[in-house]
Amino acid sequence: MKKSIILLLVLVMMLSVAGCTGSPADSPTDKPSETGEPVPTEEGPDLDTFSFTAMVNGRGVDDSTTPAHLAWLDKMEELMGMKIDIKFNYVPNAEYDDKMSILLTSGDLPDYFLLPFLYNYTDMANEGYFLDFAKYDMPNYMALVDQAKDGRATITMDNGMIPGIYQIILPITDPDRAPDLQNNAMFNYTAFQREGIEIPDTLDGWYQAAKQFKEKYPNSFPINTNYAGIFPVFYAYQIYANLDGAGTLYWDGDEYTFAGLHDEYKMGVEYLHKLYAEGLLDPEYIIDTVDTIKTKMLNEENFMLMNAWRTHASEYTRDARDRTFVSALVPNAEGYGKAWQGFTRANTVELMGWTIHSVNAETEHPELLVKLIDLQFLPEVYEITSWGIEGVTYNIVDGEKKFIDEFYETDDPSKVADKYGLWNDRSGRANPGIRVIQDNKARAISFPIPDYTYFGGKYEEVPVLDTEFFRNLSWPNEYIPPTYDSPAIKLTAEENEEASSILTQLVTYTSQMQADFISGDVSMDEWDSFMDTFKNSYDLQRVLDIYNAAADRYFNN
Repeated sequence: MKKSIILLLVLVMMLSVAGCTGSPADSPTDKPSETGEPVPTEEGPDLDTFSFTAMVNGRGVDDSTTPAHLAWLDKMEELMGMKIDIKFNYVPNAEYDDKMSILLTSGDLPDYFLLPFLYNYTDMANEGYFLDFAKYDMPNYMALVDQAKDGRATITMDNGMIPGIYQIILPITDPDRAPDLQNNAMFNYTAFQREGIEIPDTLDGWYQAAKQFKEKYPNSFPINTNYAGIFPVFYAYQIYANLDGAGTLYWDGDEYTFAGLHDEYKMGVEYLHKLYAEGLLDPEYIIDTVDTIKTKMLNEENFMLMNAWRTHASEYTRDARDRTFVSALVPNAEGYGKAWQGFTRANTVELMGWTIHSVNAETEHPELLVKLIDLQFLPEVYEITSWGIEGVTYNIVDGEKKFIDEFYETDDPSKVADKYGLWNDRSGRANPGIRVIQDNKARAISFPIPDYTYFGGKYEEVPVLDTEFFRNLSWPNEYIPPTYDSPAIKLTAEENEEASSILTQLVTYTSQMQADFISGDVSMDEWDSFMDTFKNSYDLQRVLDIYNAAADRYFNN
């Protein structure tokens, strides 16, 4: 694999399962703000029309013309007391991060924008490019932030700055219930049934099933994974590693550690190498996109996914029509108990650390834009994007909202939601407004779309949370990875600079070596030499000291 491809993917990997809060990618520093911006004391200018530019990722529809968006705009004008003119730039999702990164480099920013995925905003915030929301009153946003784990600590830098608005996800279930899976393993259930192969729940079972498919379909690569996510193999061994390789830094429940410091890391790499060497792991796992993997699964070039988004099984099943794909748990490794699983925080308010919205510090009317953003967290506003318009998308029946019959007369209500522009987590295509809050409860309680699942040896066609497995799963439980509760640490500017310098070199080396060991470009016989370089050529202990000192500060506060 080319090193450039590896490094690019390292930067964009969705380490959601590791948790964005307190992760090395986004630890704010305490460098003083250089903006010098005064605290606003007025309500704002007397304008007939408030205009601003906004750059967001497009999802395949013209969001600005949907009924829900237009209703949202009317509500904004009502609450703001003026006309609102938003000049949206909808950039295709696949192109957004690259284009936004260019604008960030140049400093030529729109008024309102979504930061690139897992973007480290620290330096630009300290240099005064982003509006500091800490200087403004945002009661609606802060009320929800305070309900999230480490809410204010997560969004606030040590110097008190708040340079971004974390997207809020509202809960869809009760606090004492296990939340939904964020990602999971996935199988072509129809193919397994057709070939008489049992759905596996262990790493060895995955290997044996893949061998049977390879024998039957020699041109296939039975196993693949979305987002180059090989972490489920390491989850089975109860450590965390991904494309960063041995240099993956993570919270183990007691302290920060590196994947490469654990013997189980080698076991995971050996397992992946065995799959690759025998043609069982798709050699394009690192560069495959979500779309290409879907095509391969539907064409039966792949049969099993180590990692899939939680809605992929139902999406594939709907699109295939003649086949069923099921979500399942990450497999166990013998002798290591239950494998960790990747949970959402669907039982509480969640701050999405990889979806952060910011405002240009030079925007003309910052107080108006902040006010508009804060209004998004009122139920009367966000219910427009989740329920739509009374008499158009829903009616009041016995005092409760109920979607119109059109939603219930189709096999896929999400497509009807797209038509009206409602924000739903099944297609993710229509996204009205400025998208800082997501409320999926309307969809979840009104037309719970069946998921296709295989948990505990039982196949079910019900929403994940209604499966027998989840109905009986307590919270908390033994499947929770410690990274789920990583502390919301803050590094000083000096700490961040020193640790980042070490980690950049370390990850560059270990990510390439991991890929080479898996592919066989480097023999496993060279492992001891690799470990020697990993442990002795980089100041690992200094990084651990920095991060664990920050963790101590967090717990002592």
